[in-house]
Amino acid sequence: MPRNRLRLAGNVCLLTAALSPAVPAIAVPATAVPAIAVPAIAVPAIALPASAVPAIAVPAIAVPATAAAPTGAVPATAAAPTGAVRAAAAALPQFRSVSLPVDGSFTGPNETVHVKGTLDVTVVTLPGAAGGGTAQVVSSLDDTTGVGVPSGKTYYLVGAHRDTAPFSAAATTTLHIKPAFLLVPPSGAPGRVQPLTVSVTITSTGVIDTVTAAVG
Repeated sequence: MPRNRLRLAGNVCLLTAALSPAVPAIAVPATAVPAIAVPAIAVPAIALPASAVPAIAVPAIAVPATAAAPTGAVPATAAAPTGAVRAAAAALPQFRSVSLPVDGSFTGPNETVHVKGTLDVTVVTLPGAAGGGTAQVVSSLDDTTGVGVPSGKTYYLVGAHRDTAPFSAAATTTLHIKPAFLLVPPSGAPGRVQPLTVSVTITSTGVIDTVTAAVG
Protein backbone atom coordinates (compact mmCIF):
# COMPACT_ATOMS: atom_id res chain seq x y z
CA MET A 1 0.00 0.00 0.00
CA PRO A 2 1.62 3.44 -1.04
CA ARG A 3 2.67 6.05 1.48
CA ASN A 4 1.05 9.38 1.91
CA ARG A 5 3.29 11.89 -0.01
CA LEU A 6 1.93 14.94 1.72
CA ARG A 7 2.58 13.51 5.11
CA LEU A 8 6.17 12.61 4.23
CA ALA A 9 6.79 16.08 2.93
CA GLY A 10 5.50 17.59 6.15
CA ASN A 11 7.77 15.35 8.18
CA VAL A 12 10.78 16.35 6.09
CA CYS A 13 10.05 20.02 6.68
CA LEU A 14 9.81 19.45 10.43
CA LEU A 15 13.03 17.48 10.42
CA THR A 16 14.84 20.21 8.49
CA ALA A 17 13.64 22.86 10.91
CA ALA A 18 14.79 20.78 13.92
CA LEU A 19 18.28 20.25 12.50
CA SER A 20 19.00 24.00 11.51
CA PRO A 21 21.04 25.62 14.37
CA ALA A 22 20.16 29.13 15.52
CA VAL A 23 22.94 31.71 14.71
CA PRO A 24 22.98 34.51 17.30
CA ALA A 25 23.22 38.11 15.91
CA ILE A 26 26.58 39.80 16.66
CA ALA A 27 26.32 43.42 17.65
CA VAL A 28 29.22 45.51 16.12
CA PRO A 29 29.88 48.64 18.16
CA ALA A 30 30.07 51.85 16.07
CA THR A 31 33.59 53.31 16.03
CA ALA A 32 33.66 57.02 16.60
CA VAL A 33 36.15 58.72 14.13
CA PRO A 34 37.45 61.94 15.66
CA ALA A 35 37.23 64.97 13.33
CA ILE A 36 40.62 66.45 12.36
CA ALA A 37 40.71 70.17 12.88
CA VAL A 38 42.77 71.95 10.13
CA PRO A 39 44.13 75.23 11.47
CA ALA A 40 43.52 78.21 9.15
CA ILE A 41 46.77 79.66 7.81
CA ALA A 42 46.70 83.41 7.74
CA VAL A 43 48.40 84.74 4.57
CA PRO A 44 49.73 88.24 5.21
CA ALA A 45 48.78 90.75 2.56
CA ILE A 46 51.80 92.01 0.63
CA ALA A 47 51.62 95.72 0.11
CA LEU A 48 53.11 96.59 -3.30
CA PRO A 49 54.62 100.06 -3.33
CA ALA A 50 53.01 102.28 -5.91
CA SER A 51 55.59 103.01 -8.57
CA ALA A 52 55.60 106.61 -9.50
CA VAL A 53 55.43 106.77 -13.30
CA PRO A 54 56.77 110.11 -14.45
CA ALA A 55 54.37 111.95 -16.71
CA ILE A 56 55.70 112.40 -20.24
CA ALA A 57 55.21 115.90 -21.41
CA VAL A 58 54.09 115.94 -25.08
CA PRO A 59 55.12 119.20 -26.68
CA ALA A 60 52.38 120.92 -28.61
CA ILE A 61 53.07 120.82 -32.37
CA ALA A 62 52.19 124.02 -34.09
CA VAL A 63 50.34 123.24 -37.36
CA PRO A 64 50.93 126.00 -39.89
CA ALA A 65 47.76 127.48 -41.24
CA THR A 66 46.94 126.42 -44.80
CA ALA A 67 47.35 129.26 -47.21
CA ALA A 68 43.99 130.47 -48.39
CA ALA A 69 43.24 129.92 -52.05
CA PRO A 70 43.76 133.12 -53.99
CA THR A 71 40.53 134.82 -54.80
CA GLY A 72 41.57 135.74 -58.28
CA ALA A 73 39.10 136.56 -60.94
CA VAL A 74 38.01 133.39 -62.78
CA PRO A 75 38.06 133.98 -66.49
CA ALA A 76 34.61 133.88 -67.93
CA THR A 77 33.83 130.91 -70.16
CA ALA A 78 33.23 131.85 -73.73
CA ALA A 79 29.53 132.13 -74.35
CA ALA A 80 27.91 129.52 -76.57
CA PRO A 81 27.38 130.73 -80.10
CA THR A 82 24.00 132.19 -80.79
CA GLY A 83 21.48 130.59 -83.08
CA ALA A 84 22.46 132.95 -85.88
CA VAL A 85 26.13 131.97 -85.56
CA ARG A 86 25.28 128.28 -85.56
CA ALA A 87 23.04 128.75 -88.56
CA ALA A 88 25.81 130.60 -90.36
CA ALA A 89 28.27 127.79 -89.63
CA ALA A 90 25.77 125.23 -90.91
CA ALA A 91 24.94 127.26 -94.03
CA LEU A 92 27.39 125.57 -96.35
CA PRO A 93 27.37 125.86 -100.14
CA GLN A 94 25.46 123.17 -102.02
CA PHE A 95 26.60 121.79 -105.39
CA ARG A 96 24.99 119.77 -108.15
CA SER A 97 25.98 119.05 -111.77
CA VAL A 98 23.86 117.28 -114.42
CA SER A 99 23.90 116.57 -118.16
CA LEU A 100 20.51 117.02 -119.86
CA PRO A 101 19.40 116.03 -123.37
CA VAL A 102 18.24 118.82 -125.66
CA ASP A 103 15.75 118.14 -128.46
CA GLY A 104 13.26 120.70 -129.80
CA SER A 105 12.59 123.64 -132.11
CA PHE A 106 12.88 127.41 -131.60
CA THR A 107 12.49 130.46 -133.81
CA GLY A 108 15.82 131.63 -135.24
CA PRO A 109 16.67 134.94 -136.94
CA ASN A 110 15.76 133.69 -140.42
CA GLU A 111 13.81 130.46 -139.91
CA THR A 112 12.84 127.80 -137.38
CA VAL A 113 15.75 125.76 -136.12
CA HIS A 114 15.38 122.25 -134.73
CA VAL A 115 18.18 121.82 -132.20
CA LYS A 116 19.53 118.57 -130.74
CA GLY A 117 22.41 117.88 -128.37
CA THR A 118 23.41 118.01 -124.69
CA LEU A 119 23.26 120.76 -122.09
CA ASP A 120 25.58 120.57 -119.06
CA VAL A 121 24.22 122.43 -116.01
CA THR A 122 26.07 123.14 -112.75
CA VAL A 123 24.24 124.74 -109.82
CA VAL A 124 25.90 126.18 -106.69
CA THR A 125 23.81 127.67 -103.88
CA LEU A 126 25.17 130.05 -101.22
CA PRO A 127 22.69 129.96 -98.27
CA GLY A 128 22.38 132.82 -95.81
CA ALA A 129 22.51 132.45 -92.02
CA ALA A 130 18.75 133.06 -91.70
CA GLY A 131 17.80 131.00 -94.76
CA GLY A 132 17.52 131.94 -98.40
CA GLY A 133 20.51 133.07 -100.42
CA THR A 134 21.75 133.17 -103.98
CA ALA A 135 22.24 130.50 -106.62
CA GLN A 136 24.70 130.42 -109.49
CA VAL A 137 23.66 128.40 -112.55
CA VAL A 138 26.26 127.64 -115.23
CA SER A 139 24.89 126.24 -118.53
CA SER A 140 27.08 125.03 -121.39
CA LEU A 141 26.26 123.30 -124.69
CA ASP A 142 28.03 120.12 -125.75
CA ASP A 143 27.90 118.82 -129.38
CA THR A 144 24.67 120.67 -130.11
CA THR A 145 23.58 121.39 -133.66
CA GLY A 146 20.42 122.57 -135.37
CA VAL A 147 18.67 122.06 -138.70
CA GLY A 148 16.90 124.93 -140.43
CA VAL A 149 13.26 124.50 -141.38
CA PRO A 150 12.47 124.56 -144.26
CA SER A 151 16.00 125.12 -145.63
CA GLY A 152 17.52 121.98 -144.09
CA LYS A 153 20.79 123.82 -143.55
CA THR A 154 22.97 123.07 -140.52
CA TYR A 155 23.34 125.47 -137.58
CA TYR A 156 25.77 125.24 -134.66
CA LEU A 157 25.01 126.30 -131.11
CA VAL A 158 28.03 126.94 -128.87
CA GLY A 159 29.04 128.71 -125.69
CA ALA A 160 28.34 128.83 -121.97
CA HIS A 161 26.46 131.21 -119.71
CA ARG A 162 26.38 131.93 -115.98
CA ASP A 163 23.31 133.33 -114.21
CA THR A 164 22.92 134.44 -110.57
CA ALA A 165 19.50 134.54 -108.92
CA PRO A 166 18.15 134.73 -105.33
CA PHE A 167 16.08 132.04 -103.63
CA SER A 168 13.59 132.54 -100.80
CA ALA A 169 14.08 131.88 -97.09
CA ALA A 170 10.37 131.27 -96.58
CA ALA A 171 9.62 128.52 -99.10
CA THR A 172 10.99 126.43 -101.94
CA THR A 173 11.94 128.51 -104.98
CA THR A 174 11.90 127.44 -108.64
CA LEU A 175 14.21 129.49 -110.84
CA HIS A 176 13.53 129.72 -114.59
CA ILE A 177 16.65 130.86 -116.44
CA LYS A 178 17.17 131.47 -120.16
CA PRO A 179 20.91 131.28 -120.85
CA ALA A 180 22.31 133.00 -123.96
CA PHE A 181 24.36 131.07 -126.59
CA LEU A 182 25.86 131.75 -130.00
CA LEU A 183 23.99 130.49 -133.05
CA VAL A 184 26.33 130.00 -135.98
CA PRO A 185 24.27 130.00 -139.21
CA PRO A 186 25.29 128.28 -142.47
CA SER A 187 26.35 131.71 -143.73
CA GLY A 188 26.67 135.11 -142.19
CA ALA A 189 27.65 136.34 -138.75
CA PRO A 190 26.83 134.40 -135.55
CA GLY A 191 24.18 135.86 -133.30
CA ARG A 192 23.09 135.50 -129.68
CA VAL A 193 20.02 133.39 -129.05
CA GLN A 194 18.18 132.06 -126.02
CA PRO A 195 16.65 128.80 -127.24
CA LEU A 196 16.53 126.96 -123.87
CA THR A 197 14.87 127.34 -120.47
CA VAL A 198 16.67 125.90 -117.46
CA SER A 199 14.53 125.27 -114.36
CA VAL A 200 16.11 124.76 -110.91
CA THR A 201 14.17 124.02 -107.71
CA ILE A 202 15.90 125.09 -104.46
CA THR A 203 14.71 124.72 -100.86
CA SER A 204 14.85 127.58 -98.35
CA THR A 205 18.09 126.18 -96.90
CA GLY A 206 19.83 125.97 -100.28
CA VAL A 207 19.34 122.29 -101.06
CA ILE A 208 19.15 121.76 -104.83
CA ASP A 209 16.11 119.62 -105.56
CA THR A 210 15.59 119.33 -109.34
CA VAL A 211 17.33 120.61 -112.49
CA THR A 212 15.59 120.40 -115.87
CA ALA A 213 15.98 121.96 -119.33
CA ALA A 214 13.61 122.40 -122.25
CA VAL A 215 13.76 123.98 -125.68
CA GLY A 216 11.64 127.11 -125.94
